[in-house]
Amino acid sequence: MNMDKSETQVIDAAPFQQDGELALEVRDLSVEFESNGEWIQAATDLNYDVYKGEILAIVGESGSGKSSSAMALLGLLPENCRTSGSIKLNGEEIGNLDAGGLRRLRGKRIAVVFQEPMTALDPLYTVGKQIIEAITVHNNMSKSAARERALELLEIVGLPNPEKTFASYPHQLSGGQCQRVVIAQAISCDPDVLIADEATTALDVTVQAEILDLLRNLRHRLHSAILLITHDMGVVADLADRVVVMRSGRIVEIGSTQQIFANAQQPYTQELLSAVPRLGATTVREHVVNREDAPSLSMKNVTIDYPKQGNSPVFRAVEDFSLDIHAGELVALVGESGSGKTTIGRAVMGLVPIASGEVSVLGHDLWKLKKAALRDVRRQIGIVFQDPTSSLDPRMKIGESIGEPLKVAGVAKGRRLDSMVEDLLEQVELPRAFFGRYPNELSGGQKQRVVIARALALSPKLLVADEPTSALDVSVQARFLELLLQLQQNLQFACLFISHDLAVVDLLAHRVVVLRNGKLVEEGPRDAVLRNAKEPYTQRLISAVPLPDPEAQRINRERRVASLRT
Repeated sequence: MNMDKSETQVIDAAPFQQDGELALEVRDLSVEFESNGEWIQAATDLNYDVYKGEILAIVGESGSGKSSSAMALLGLLPENCRTSGSIKLNGEEIGNLDAGGLRRLRGKRIAVVFQEPMTALDPLYTVGKQIIEAITVHNNMSKSAARERALELLEIVGLPNPEKTFASYPHQLSGGQCQRVVIAQAISCDPDVLIADEATTALDVTVQAEILDLLRNLRHRLHSAILLITHDMGVVADLADRVVVMRSGRIVEIGSTQQIFANAQQPYTQELLSAVPRLGATTVREHVVNREDAPSLSMKNVTIDYPKQGNSPVFRAVEDFSLDIHAGELVALVGESGSGKTTIGRAVMGLVPIASGEVSVLGHDLWKLKKAALRDVRRQIGIVFQDPTSSLDPRMKIGESIGEPLKVAGVAKGRRLDSMVEDLLEQVELPRAFFGRYPNELSGGQKQRVVIARALALSPKLLVADEPTSALDVSVQARFLELLLQLQQNLQFACLFISHDLAVVDLLAHRVVVLRNGKLVEEGPRDAVLRNAKEPYTQRLISAVPLPDPEAQRINRERRVASLRT
């Protein structure tokens, strides 16, 4: 995408107003990061307003400056960063507050839902303790009253067993459940402004729909302003009143949601919208798999239990699950958060023990292999985890992380290793200059592309991809999906693709497996499951997918709400 001078023009629609009161005013905001003695511009001269009761979405590719400029509002940037410009909250300048003033502001008047819930929560404390702390640090409230408020918040964000969640540690929850906890924490003090940084990234479509309804109700109930940072244009169409489009640290277009989707003025905005995958838009295709050969992955009657912990009984995460995936086949595993998708993926990698059944990878029963043989099999499995930040060693440079599998396997070393790493960076469309950077210098989407490059380093025969596109913006996601399809066609590896994004599944999958509460509820070719679902649960998943069209999504939402009432 080439950017010309015309794309710097800002197309601004009439601002959203209920009573005309501004909650947030940003003027000439610039953000710079110091790297190797040079100052790198992350955001330049940003100007926008957010009105009380308004939801303003900021969209753009990874590295466009969305998150860094939003975190600058509260001084939540690393020490190698400097900012300039004016930031006013309810008419009061907050851009010049000291550390103490910012601490009093955070959580009380402006709250943040961070992009990566697993890193936003402290693994050493229970969920309940962390929410209580967020409540009591800003309010004169007894611990018993704070506990009741915390349980109420957990119920508001749709967690089915608030008492159990309250007593749980973050690692005992799924990624989507942790995201809901983070949202509960953020709204605990009824903030004036809520910054939602990819707030629905880790959520399945049904829970995402509930969270979007929650945010919509929150802004009406509290008259709060919401700054929504997202790469999901379906979420934008569903929730936002106005849209700010950013590229390379600059605003290129501003307009109402209707205007942006129906009549975007700038080529970059038009390209972003054209890259959005749409459920049902993919043409029907035939895919022939040689089922006479042994499957690359075979799971037969697999049951997985999590052991008893404290007062918590044994939890059955997966029950009597069977699945075969052959070479050249991509099977998508879908279902709500906590349905057992990731648990199955980890069992395939030999990271989670099974209670009964059989897991065979490339003809080898994982649980009967000796250590050396298991290591050899694992070298033929590529892995992309859901959370890119926790997947990368913060002390290792990007080039070292990508090259580690090649080095450990003895494939290459020295200059040849460096050359192979640079080629992998190019495959996932990252500059070769990223070779010497550290993970904290990259955006969430850029880190996910590094993880993908590392997974492909040894040309795996089986790829387990756990939400590999969840952190990618739409244009990069589209290019990655094209890359994955091309690589699979060339290399003929089998792929277990775990995702909550049914539009992506529609684009990629040959077969779809639907999981609920650890049990398989529906399975079949992509077109049969996504076009003509038999099970009510699958139908509900499909109806919850946000459509990247404001009017179509409004109708879809009203239809979904009506169906829930019947």
